[in-house]
Amino acid sequence: MKRREFLQKSAAATLSALGLLLKHYVLASPALLRSAEAESGAQLFALQKALNSSDALLLLPSDGQYVNYQNAFNLRTALSPQARVMVRTPRGLAQLIQWLRRTKVPFAIRGGGHSYEGFSQSERIVIDTRLMNSIELAPSKQSVFIGGGAALGDVYSALGPKGITIPAGSCPPVGVSGHVQGGGFGEFARPFGLACDSLLSVDLVNADGVEITASETENSDLFWAIRGGGGGSFGVATRYQFRTHAVSELTSFGVTWLLRGERALDACKDWQKWIATAPDFVTSFLRIDVSHSQNVTLHAAGLGLCSEAKLQAELQKITREKPNHQRLEPMNIVQAVHHFAGGNAYQSVHMKAKSDYLYEPLSDDGIRALFAGLQKHQGITATMDGYGGAIAKVAPTATAFAHRKALCCIQYSTSFEPEKTEASLASMKEFYDGLRGYMSGECYVNYPDLDLKNYAAAYWGENLARLKQIKASVDPTNFFQHAQSIPIG
Repeated sequence: MKRREFLQKSAAATLSALGLLLKHYVLASPALLRSAEAESGAQLFALQKALNSSDALLLLPSDGQYVNYQNAFNLRTALSPQARVMVRTPRGLAQLIQWLRRTKVPFAIRGGGHSYEGFSQSERIVIDTRLMNSIELAPSKQSVFIGGGAALGDVYSALGPKGITIPAGSCPPVGVSGHVQGGGFGEFARPFGLACDSLLSVDLVNADGVEITASETENSDLFWAIRGGGGGSFGVATRYQFRTHAVSELTSFGVTWLLRGERALDACKDWQKWIATAPDFVTSFLRIDVSHSQNVTLHAAGLGLCSEAKLQAELQKITREKPNHQRLEPMNIVQAVHHFAGGNAYQSVHMKAKSDYLYEPLSDDGIRALFAGLQKHQGITATMDGYGGAIAKVAPTATAFAHRKALCCIQYSTSFEPEKTEASLASMKEFYDGLRGYMSGECYVNYPDLDLKNYAAAYWGENLARLKQIKASVDPTNFFQHAQSIPIG
């Protein structure tokens, strides 16, 4: 069983293949641009004139390559833009942003395209960074420079064979930009921290169309905000520098229990108690499914940066319940990534997700409510991602990511056929509302949820006030915005 089964249906062509498709791309003719401009009302001819073709390419719906870049993870929120601008260079990005400022044409910023609520989608213009996907390892191998449009899978494939990695998410097609700017939880988080904790610097184009760098010593307030403030509020990243981490020994595991009633409740409590004190070298999640007949399947899985024997000894501490199935397997970094992602492909689904943070173990009544909700609302899965370890060793105010002291983050997810969208959204809402009395009210910005009434407080907590100040300082006109970007004022 993989970490997030609804992500098994993910993904399409690799970024390098997409780049080759555009290698000999011919610019749209003036007649074609005028026609598209008349149909859409967009100033497409002027936009192409504003761009140098060596720095950025304009794709219209009539272009043969347009469809190759249309894929998005959540089909429920997918849109077809009037124009997609494939940015190649920081200069091209700056040209585009300056044009967008002058014309005030609405736009969205696209990297991996995995925003649950479609914040990387627009019906007008999409700034698409996927061609800025270079990965350059420093000679010392202690840091790596990664293009702002790179996908996590490409990063792992480049670094893994060298025995090094960055701590980031488990889904290869996810873009590095959205992931790291939201904090970036993944399977290496407890030993190495969140993705943003290994970030050394970021190059970006700001709201004035100017290329700048943010780090601990340069534009340090902006650097603080980018590490957890979420994507789409401060600028468009063109390149990151990350600290790398050596991985000499790695063992993956999966343990499954099929239980009922109080035994299932106690095992769920046991996992929460275990993850709160587990050694940093272990990362684990707990997936919970409940059948119509009230059978509870608990699946704990994750990684140990240790030998199989050492990990086996640690797993015996989770619960006294005998597992129905257990798997331990030594792996390298790339194998582990593919195992937990369920593959490297990029397909798409209609889906909805929500999240909660727990700071204390869920109470008995809370677990019963969770089990009852999962039994009633079939198709919804709950996954507890264990925090602690290196995540908690960073102060909640040291970066914009505020949830450092959480025990775990719970993600609720469901995927469905298009004709079942309305019923599935209603089911998810009823399920989620039934748990409100047991939860902290905080949520993970990388699992955005448009149903949240006070999203800013839920995502950023005590860091919200400083984020607003920085936003007002670096983007006073709120040029970079989406439905849940950082508010001004």
